[in-house]
Amino acid sequence: MYSEPEELQKKAEEYFNSLIEYNEEGEITKTLSPTITGLCLYLGFCDRRSFYDYGKREKFSHTIKKLHMMIEESYERSLKGNSVAGVIFALKNLGWSDKQEIEQVTTNVVHMPTITVDGKELEFNVGQKVNRQSESAEPVRPARQVDADNNGVQ
Repeated sequence: MYSEPEELQKKAEEYFNSLIEYNEEGEITKTLSPTITGLCLYLGFCDRRSFYDYGKREKFSHTIKKLHMMIEESYERSLKGNSVAGVIFALKNLGWSDKQEIEQVTTNVVHMPTITVDGKELEFNVGQKVNRQSESAEPVRPARQVDADNNGVQ
């Protein structure tokens, strides 16, 4: 289709110039917004994918990226108006985010009773039994477990 990037660039410039309408005095009367689809059709591509695939060729990569950026710049200019919706849309597409991040910290406190056995005071902590007098810790083993599936005791 195109043998040199300069040939593609020249044809693309024709497309951009075709979007400008002049009156008889040579003054600009109307400027249409460029589009990727319009550029692709003007350049002779059958779809956008073919245009982007052309950009994968090392020789044409820079030219295709530049043309894409020119159209993107036009979109960004048209997004700026009386509403912030266009600006928000553009910023999101540039990697910005409008999500809120909330950090929530929860502390659970479990009060366990103090029990005296054989004159020794025992304190129960979650997951272990501590003998205050000897400071030795032993794992707490439940006397029985409830089987949630069968609603019974094992």
